[in-house]
Amino acid sequence: MGIKFSQKSIEKSTDNFLLEGPELVDAEQEKKEENNLCFTFSSNNREYYLKNKNGQTIFSVKCYDDLPDELTDEERSRFIKEKEIINGKGRDVYILESDKTLKHNKEKKNKTEQNKEYHVSKPRDFQKNVFERFVSNISNRQVMSDILSKYSNLEDNKITELTQKIFNAYKIEDLDTIKTIFDQFSKNTFKKIKNDIYEQNKTSPEEINIPKVVELLKNKKVLFYTGAGMSISGGVPGMEDLHNNLEIDMSKKIDGFLKNSINNPKKVIKDWQEFIDSCFDTQDTDAHKSLAYL
Repeated sequence: MGIKFSQKSIEKSTDNFLLEGPELVDAEQEKKEENNLCFTFSSNNREYYLKNKNGQTIFSVKCYDDLPDELTDEERSRFIKEKEIINGKGRDVYILESDKTLKHNKEKKNKTEQNKEYHVSKPRDFQKNVFERFVSNISNRQVMSDILSKYSNLEDNKITELTQKIFNAYKIEDLDTIKTIFDQFSKNTFKKIKNDIYEQNKTSPEEINIPKVVELLKNKKVLFYTGAGMSISGGVPGMEDLHNNLEIDMSKKIDGFLKNSINNPKKVIKDWQEFIDSCFDTQDTDAHKSLAYL
C-alpha cells in the first residue's frame, strides 16, 4: 500500500493516582487549567481523545492491533503506526491526529475543489434537546396545555387540539407540523412558551445538608467525581447528546466519528467546538455553586 510507519515504544503507567489522594491546586495552575477541557471515549480496540486548550480544538484517534478492514488504502494511509507497552504486552497502535488530517484535506481540497461553494449550517440549539425530552413524555400533555393556555387567548378545545397534534407529530418525527403549530404564535409568545417548557423540564439538583456533609469529610482528602449530570440543568448537553452529535458508537467497527475524523475533520472540530461553547457560555448551576461553597 506504500504506507510508511514509525516505530517507538511507550510504557503506560499503571499507577492509581486516586489512591494517593488529591492535593491542593495552586492559583497559577488553576488559571492554566480553567479554560481546558478534554474527553476520552474508548473500547477494547479504539480510543478517541478530544481536547480544547487555550482556544485550540484538537482530537486524535487510536486503533489498537489493526485498522478496520472496511477502510480504503487511502484512508489507512492517514494513520501512523507505533508500538505501546500496555500491561506488560506490546500492542500495535495506529494513530490519527487532527492537525495532520486537516493539513492533508486542505492540500487535497486545493487541488480538486478550488471553485466549490460552501454552505455554513446554523449552530445547534441545545435547548431543543430539552424540548424533545419534554414531548417524548406523554404525561406532559397536560403541562403543555397549561403552558399554551397561559400565553394565549385560545379556547380550551383549540388548546387541546394543538397539544394533541404536537405530541402526535413528535411521535412520527413530523417536525414540520410542530413548527407550523408554533408559528401561529408571535415571536415573543413563542419565546415565553419555549422558556416555560425549559424551566418545567430542566433537571433540578437535590438539596444536601452541607454542615453534615462537611462533618463527614473533615480531615479527609476528597475527590469529587460529579459527571456531566450536574451541568445539564444549565443547558449543557448530556453525555448521550454528545455521543449522538459526535456520531460516536463504539459497538460498530466503523462509526461516524471515525469516518469523519479521516475524511471530514472540520465537522468533528465544529461539533466538538459547539459542545465546548455550550459548556463555557452557560451560567453556573445551583449544583456548581453548592459544590464550590462546600
